[in-house]
Amino acid sequence: LGACFTILLPAQTTFEIRGTVSEPGLGGIAGAQILAYLPRSSPAALAPEASTFTDGRGQFVIRTTKPGRYELSAMLAGYSAASAVERSSAAVSSDQPTADLQIRMVRLGQVIGRVLDAETREPIEGLEVNVMRKQADGPRGPTWVSALTQALDVTTRAAQETRVQQMLADRTTKKDGTFVATNLLPGDYIGTIASKPVTRWSAGFAASDLE
Repeated sequence: LGACFTILLPAQTTFEIRGTVSEPGLGGIAGAQILAYLPRSSPAALAPEASTFTDGRGQFVIRTTKPGRYELSAMLAGYSAASAVERSSAAVSSDQPTADLQIRMVRLGQVIGRVLDAETREPIEGLEVNVMRKQADGPRGPTWVSALTQALDVTTRAAQETRVQQMLADRTTKKDGTFVATNLLPGDYIGTIASKPVTRWSAGFAASDLE
C-alpha cells in the first residue's frame, strides 16, 4: 500500500517600497543608490535589508519579504539629503504590502579660499580652516554650526572617519595658503581660524552654478 500526501505552504508575501529621488525644481535624479534599513536595538547591527538604484527618471522599487517600518537613505556622489532633519521612512505590512515615498536631495558645492598674513600678505601654510554654516537667525545674531560632517554621503563609521580625515586635510592651508571646503550644502558660511572669523561666504548654491 502506498500513500501520497500534498502539503500546501502559504505563498511568501513580497512587499514593495516604490519612490522617486528628486532635486527640488529639477526633477528626478538617476543613478542614486537606495538603501533600506529595518531599525534594530543595536546600532552596530544596522545593515541594509535591501538596496537598489534609481532609473533614468529617478524612480526606484525596493522589494523585501520582511514587514516593518523601513528607514531609507539615498546616496550619490555630489549630492546630499535636502534636510538634515528630514527622515525618509515607509511601512509595509500584510494589510499594506506596498508603500510610496519621495526623497529629496540637493547638489553639494565647495568653497576655495586662501589665507594670507594681514601685514606681509604672504600665504600661511598649515592652518586648519573651520567652516561653519548659518543655521538660523536669532535675537543675538545668527547661529553657526560646523559644516564638516553635515553632508557626508557614506553610511559606515569607518567610511565616515576616512572622509572626515580627507576633508580636514583639504581644509588645511597648503604652501600657497589655499584650502578647499567640499561637500557643502546650499547656505551661508563663515570661515574661522583659532575661533576668529577671517572671512564670510554667501553661498546660496544653484544647480546651474555647480559643475
